[in-house]
Amino acid sequence: PFPGGLAWLRERAPGMIPWAWAVNGCLSVLASVLAAMIALSAGFSWVLVAGALAYAGAWLALR
Repeated sequence: PFPGGLAWLRERAPGMIPWAWAVNGCLSVLASVLAAMIALSAGFSWVLVAGALAYAGAWLALR
């Protein structure tokens, strides 16, 4: 979804592309910690479910 989001931003708000990279970096770090916490407490199946839901949410946001 990130490349699609960048393409969407390039057309609509090119000045926001650096902001998008910053948010992507921050959320990547937070997501890795959250994934480890979910895996330890609920199992890896729930990590996959959470990841799928996050990608589905990103896809819906870019539609």
